[in-house]
Amino acid sequence: MDMDRQQATGGADAAQDQAQITCKFVTKLPADFKVPAAPVAVPATTTRLGLSQIVNTLRTPKRAQAFDFLVNGELVRSSLEAILLANKISAESVLEVEYLLAVVPPQPEKELPHDDWVSAVDGSRPSMLISGSCDGRLYLWSASGLNLGAMQLHSGSITALQAIPGPASLLLSAGKDHVARVSHVPQLRNTASSKTVQTSASEVEVKGVFRGHTDAVECLAAAPSGASFCSGSWDACINLWQTQGAPEAGQEAAGGTAGRKRQKAGSTGSAAQAAPPDHEAVQRLAGHTQCVAGVAWPTQSRIVSCSWDHSARTWDVEASASVDTFNAGHALYCLSASREQPHAVAVAGAGKAVRLWDTRLPASSQAAGAKALKSHTEWISAVQWHPTDPHRLLSASHDKTIKQWDVRASVPLFTLQGHTERVLCACWREDGLASGGADSTLRFWDNTIP
Repeated sequence: MDMDRQQATGGADAAQDQAQITCKFVTKLPADFKVPAAPVAVPATTTRLGLSQIVNTLRTPKRAQAFDFLVNGELVRSSLEAILLANKISAESVLEVEYLLAVVPPQPEKELPHDDWVSAVDGSRPSMLISGSCDGRLYLWSASGLNLGAMQLHSGSITALQAIPGPASLLLSAGKDHVARVSHVPQLRNTASSKTVQTSASEVEVKGVFRGHTDAVECLAAAPSGASFCSGSWDACINLWQTQGAPEAGQEAAGGTAGRKRQKAGSTGSAAQAAPPDHEAVQRLAGHTQCVAGVAWPTQSRIVSCSWDHSARTWDVEASASVDTFNAGHALYCLSASREQPHAVAVAGAGKAVRLWDTRLPASSQAAGAKALKSHTEWISAVQWHPTDPHRLLSASHDKTIKQWDVRASVPLFTLQGHTERVLCACWREDGLASGGADSTLRFWDNTIP
């Protein structure tokens, strides 16, 4: 055994008679992260930090790098000995340990004030973040936190924001004024002579108002195609709408609206000059008995929803029918479906835990919602899967924190503190995440992965 391998097997800290576990380290990382394939004996008490030190010792060239580790598909969050006992793995076997780059702890980056509570946020656009507040105003921000202005979009609180997939730069918004809106929000652009951002809130154009709910609209979700969207309301119904009914950027609506002026509002929030066209729902899904608080449209044929009535449902879009119901036992306030794994749904609410629901399984089966992520101490107000990583999600809570999770572990990766009041919304953005709350601030967190 060479010197490096002797150091890896425990070094000076390991007593001669300490129990050893034989590990084989594997990885899907590029070649410069790989270590020799030969099994290595390590102390049974080794935890994630010790494993990271061992891998760094075995690497050529040697350099410090934080790693995370998987055993049987679960992140290592205890000693190897405890993992063997929990999984009933023989200590005599060779334990395969997969290593991957650890996620960098998020760092506070910006604190951006609003005039009222920050109730909705969308960070899906590169280089831009959009927030909505309880005074009905829409705010645009550059990735660096530059304020690009605000406009009065709803006459009541903005409850939800989501970009519509596709090249038209359309944004969905929902409000307590009983309507949803589709607006064109221009992409950020630079001048020919400098890199100064020129886009502002004064260029936002409301393309359509979607009326049909009889109470506040609480949530919405675009279909994968971008041609439709759904909205959930305090009227306990889910309405489906066609977005192609709203003209795309630079076009006027067909059928008598060609002469209408665009609705605009300056950065000071001046009133619109003309009303945009109204649209009616093309379909309604009924089944919930209380407020529909969260919706997702993960595939063209399926919608998922959650409600204050303690249930989450999957819906067959073509049949307009609920096909399965997951009973949580408490009011549900938020829901997210993974873009990478559409069957993976996260729901949360008054139960203070994020429940993971595998919609491929009957909701009544014990395995369907077996995993609960517990750490928050108050109601959970927002949950969102990472846009590209099927294992990571974030949650926000009335306990004033945001938590970042890897669902392969039962404890959070990180807990972010900074808000002084309830956190009402949170989202992933290009370089990290953003959150807003009852302290009337929008906060940026840098979460760059090495």
